[in-house]
Amino acid sequence: MENGKHRRNRKLRLLWRKWKVTGADGLTPGREGSTMAELIVAFALLGIFLAVAAMVTGIYFRTFTRTREYGSQRILASTLLDAIEYELGAAVKNAGYESADLTPGSGSVSYLDSDGTPSRLTVDENGYLRIARGADAAPEEALDSEASALFPEPVLLYGSPVYGRSRIAGLSFGPLEGAAEKHLVKVTLSLESGQFSGMTCETSRVVYCYNLEEL
Repeated sequence: MENGKHRRNRKLRLLWRKWKVTGADGLTPGREGSTMAELIVAFALLGIFLAVAAMVTGIYFRTFTRTREYGSQRILASTLLDAIEYELGAAVKNAGYESADLTPGSGSVSYLDSDGTPSRLTVDENGYLRIARGADAAPEEALDSEASALFPEPVLLYGSPVYGRSRIAGLSFGPLEGAAEKHLVKVTLSLESGQFSGMTCETSRVVYCYNLEEL
C-alpha cells in the first residue's frame, strides 16, 4: 500500500511541476501571445510573397503580349508586302514609283496591271490598304497623279480581321539605290500597334517590276 501511495504522490508532484512550467492551457508562462504574433508574421510574409509574385507575373504577361503582338505585325507585314509585290511586279506601266509616300488618308500609287487596267493603291484613314481598279478615262490619263476622281471607290485588299490590332502607319516606294539592275523598287511598310503605344514594325522588300520598260 505504501508503494502505491508513494507512486501516486510522485505522479501528483510531476503533474504539479508540469502545470507550473507550462500553465494550465499548455503554454509556457509569459508566451501566451506568441501564437498570434507568429500568425501575423506568417500573413505578412505571405502578403510580401504574393505581391512579388504578382509583379513578376505581370512583367511576364506584358512581355509575352508584346512579343506576340510583334510576331503578328511581322506576319501582317509579310502578307501585305506579298500583295503589293504581286500587284507591282506584273505592272506594265507605273506613275510615282520613283518617290511615293503613303500615309493613312493621303497619297497613292497608280499603275497599269498586267492586263493594262488602271489601278491605284491607297491607305485609308483606318490604316488599311485599299485598291481601286478601272477608271473612267484612257489608261495613260488615269495614271495622272491628279486623276483620283476617275477611279471607282477603292476596296480593301484584306479585311480588318487580318490586321488585328495593327494599322499601316506609312508605305513608301522608291528605286533601290546603288543597284545595277533596273526595275527594282524598294517598298517600305511601317505598322503601328493599336494595343501598345509607340510600338512599330518597319519592314522593307525589293520588288522586281519585270514588265516595265523603264522605272
